[in-house]
Amino acid sequence: MFKIENRTKRILQTFMFFGFLAVIISFYQSHKDHYTSKEIDKEIYSISKEEVKSYLKKNSKDSVTDNQVDSMMSSNRLPEKITDRIYQRISKDLGCDLKRDHHLSSMGDVLNVTFTDSGRSKTISGEIDHAGFVKLPIDKAGIDLPLKYIYAKGLSLEEIKKKVMNKLKKQMNDEILKTNLINDKLDRENAIVLIEEKYDNLDLSVTLTYENTIYKIKEKAHFYLYAKSNRPWTALLFNTYFFLGISLFAVFFIALQYVSEAAWSIVLKRVPEAVMKFLPIASIFMLLIMIASIMHFGGNHLYHWMAEGIMDDKSKYYDKIIAGKEAYLNATFFIARSIIYIIGWIYFARKLSNLSLSEDKHGGLSYYKKGIRTSAWFIVFFAVTSSMAAWDWIMSIDAHWFSTLFGWYVFAEWAAVGFTTILLFTLYLKRKGHLQTVNDSHIHDLGKWIFAFSLVWTYMWFSQFMLIWYSNIPEEVAYFTARWEIPQYRFLFWFSMIINFLSPLIILMSRDAKRHNGRLILVSIIILFGHWLNSYLLVAPGTLNVYGQIGFTEIGIGIGFVGLFLYVVMKSLSKVPLDVKNHPFLDESKHLHT
Repeated sequence: MFKIENRTKRILQTFMFFGFLAVIISFYQSHKDHYTSKEIDKEIYSISKEEVKSYLKKNSKDSVTDNQVDSMMSSNRLPEKITDRIYQRISKDLGCDLKRDHHLSSMGDVLNVTFTDSGRSKTISGEIDHAGFVKLPIDKAGIDLPLKYIYAKGLSLEEIKKKVMNKLKKQMNDEILKTNLINDKLDRENAIVLIEEKYDNLDLSVTLTYENTIYKIKEKAHFYLYAKSNRPWTALLFNTYFFLGISLFAVFFIALQYVSEAAWSIVLKRVPEAVMKFLPIASIFMLLIMIASIMHFGGNHLYHWMAEGIMDDKSKYYDKIIAGKEAYLNATFFIARSIIYIIGWIYFARKLSNLSLSEDKHGGLSYYKKGIRTSAWFIVFFAVTSSMAAWDWIMSIDAHWFSTLFGWYVFAEWAAVGFTTILLFTLYLKRKGHLQTVNDSHIHDLGKWIFAFSLVWTYMWFSQFMLIWYSNIPEEVAYFTARWEIPQYRFLFWFSMIINFLSPLIILMSRDAKRHNGRLILVSIIILFGHWLNSYLLVAPGTLNVYGQIGFTEIGIGIGFVGLFLYVVMKSLSKVPLDVKNHPFLDESKHLHT
């Protein structure tokens, strides 16, 4: 029988305590300067009135009346000096570090592109929309420029300028390449000179005009405080998603062995059976997060489609696109689906576990045949509910966006981390003197599955990315631009994809590598860390926008989940015999040779 060592138990308890402490501190930090919507509006109105009055007094010889103050406050454009002072006061008094030109909610802010065409100066302008794009009326300007759409979400003005210049440079290079069709060398060189002069003479400049209104300042303050209160919930959601995926995949792994009548994995089946014991705990966490989201409890505003008035056409917050999804995205149906997923998964997990232990105790083929039937039903249920859960809990965070590949993408991630976790526990138990019937061929097979699903995940990642990037439709590409354009996410976006793809590809390519414990452990740790980062990227850009970062909250809660997960799995392993008995394919599994 396996027994958790006291030293290991103390380390895991320390991890759990640290995670619990991280949750408490994170919620305290996110709520210590908490204000209700009415309090925010009242404070900003008071600050704005003081600053407007002070400005008018400095710039007027006569006494300032309340009507003058009210008139300026209701104007569409406040002077920059006033708004600068208001932003400073809000930051100092309310603790809101507002990012003026880095903000998704800056709908109404205007991007201006000025250029010279045939010696005449022209300016084209466009407002930033809900997806962070600026649509410029190039056609009306009467010049061929690649500036129909500019992505501005999360970018500074310098970054926007750089983006515009890169677009122009690319078009210039494309035009130069086309001159290669000119046979005459002199004509070709003259054409290139003319093209270069054309773009040099554009004399391009880019400016951003802020919508300086009291309403816009209030809107940005609300968004900042929502993002601040969302941070601990974001950390809880993506960590729960990550570990729920591992434990749910363990159930799928057991079911797959039954329906495929596989023999190779029988000697190590106690490992996935122990891993799936974490499923009820992860499911409870997920259900509590969903209930808190619906109730907006504790500042939980993870899902934009749950915002008040978002589907009411009489509300100023009405969103036509989201309202069109109301039949599916409504709180009652949402929580009902979540409960169905969770109850079904836990039922099948317990059923398969009980059948396995009963088979050990009583023997015979009846339990094995029941296991096949139960597994067949589970796989059908899992095929539907795993995709729907991914749509509900993760994809609906970015409610305007959808991908038909998303369910497969999430499954591939769960499979990669699931096989990796099973392998690490198997190697750990063998090192402790257990699972003596597990040989190099079993480890090799697990290594092959890790290698395979790392490539499957990469294929899904690339297929989803490439199709959206190639079509370049703003409503679709906004999901990825939020991840590769905002500086906080750009490095993580490419880094997580590269390590999840290249580390198994390079290190596990050979047959010998899949039998080398050291290499397998190294790759497994990299894969788990890489997919943990990817889990963060699935959630944070949609819930935190430009205010996301990986810090104490994310790492602390992650460590707590690691401690709890390892403790639950090891506790489960210590309660049952690790050596399987009476399975009809047991002898074949013991003598596996590949």
